[in-house]
Amino acid sequence: SMTGYGMGTLDYASPEQRRDAKSADHRSDVYGLGATLYFATTGESPKVVRSDRIPIRWRNVILKCLEEKPEIRYFSIDDFLRDFEQACKGSSTLDATTPSPSLTGTFACPSCGHSNLEQKRFCLFCGTGLFIICSACSEQERAGISYCGSCGAGLTSEAREVLEEREAAKSLNPFGWEVLNNTPGVNGAARIIRDPKTGITFVLVESGRFYMGASDQPTLEWERANLDPDCFDDPGEEFDVHPDNDEDYYSDETPRPREVTISKPFYLAETVVTQASWKRIMGSNPSAFQGDDLPVDSVSWEDCIEFCKIRGDGFRLPTEAEWEYSCRAGMRTALSSGHDGVETIAWSMYDDENRTHEVKEKAPNSWGFYDMHGNVREWCSDWYDSNYPTFGECIDPKGAIYGDERVYRGGGFIDGLSWLDAAHRDKCDPDYNLRYMGFRVVKTIP
Repeated sequence: SMTGYGMGTLDYASPEQRRDAKSADHRSDVYGLGATLYFATTGESPKVVRSDRIPIRWRNVILKCLEEKPEIRYFSIDDFLRDFEQACKGSSTLDATTPSPSLTGTFACPSCGHSNLEQKRFCLFCGTGLFIICSACSEQERAGISYCGSCGAGLTSEAREVLEEREAAKSLNPFGWEVLNNTPGVNGAARIIRDPKTGITFVLVESGRFYMGASDQPTLEWERANLDPDCFDDPGEEFDVHPDNDEDYYSDETPRPREVTISKPFYLAETVVTQASWKRIMGSNPSAFQGDDLPVDSVSWEDCIEFCKIRGDGFRLPTEAEWEYSCRAGMRTALSSGHDGVETIAWSMYDDENRTHEVKEKAPNSWGFYDMHGNVREWCSDWYDSNYPTFGECIDPKGAIYGDERVYRGGGFIDGLSWLDAAHRDKCDPDYNLRYMGFRVVKTIP
């Protein structure tokens, strides 16, 4: 516990922890976990690690935990669990068709038939839950028996239904999260799911093609019929509608439209990340406007990346293409609501409150996403490039390879009409944290 001194059990401590405890972080715990698993699977001290002693199914996972350099180890326990669970499912030393020898007091798994000890709650071979709740008396009973031991009610058919529901939920939801809408979409994935760790609700976005860039009705001139003229600096202002040959209209902020393909489905958060979700992962709250159901604000691009890394499990920022595709929801007009007024779907400067608002108070677009046109501007993963999206492949484009500034999309509570267009884009230094900046996250489907 003193500067320059090591701290921890020597054989289980990471190299950096042995050198100086001050340099240890959460990745040192990952090393300690790997060392413990090495002992558990080999019966030998992890002081000397012999890879050939580790059972094959877990070898790569344990060795990655035991990497000497912290940056090569698993960054989070979620990343470790994903690979570990996959390794457990990949193969087994047990044969599902042959009962294990020398087992007494066993019963067969109703899913795969493997024999398990009575006290086991999950099948050793396939992982199926072996206990269900009796609907007649609410007592827990083994799923494989015919009748409840407490009240005598029949369980066989109920057990089968429970198992079928579990398998259906597993196919609908590859992440094991709460399913809010089990209507299957592409590849059988659920339409709406919720992450239990952050409380963030995700909506399935299916693959497809769209025109990215200038909208068919680009400058929202139709808003004159939907907004009080007093909200304009110049009530007599004329709005330009670009003709097809108007080269002056296109700019870095509103690029010429180009067909883009989103080749893979993904899950996008239905709202920007709220302060409640941010605090669950980060602990603190940097927002200028405080409230659990308000968007987290005053976060830089780097802050957003840190949030995704700490949450783990493949969380990331959307690309520009994914963001605009989801914002448009199949529309070519400047707003995803078509020609309805902006006040129905977005918080902007015309609300005269100069602050963020609780999410989901305005109407969503037809795909179920809220506040994409206005509340806080939203960081995307891309480096900014003035030619985007007119360069490179237009299949799942990811912007420039490098740059100085990151892209953000969508309007904020401080913005006027031109900023609310689905095609509008701008950039900012990745370390800037402004009170009108927020973000939403993507979860990739494996």
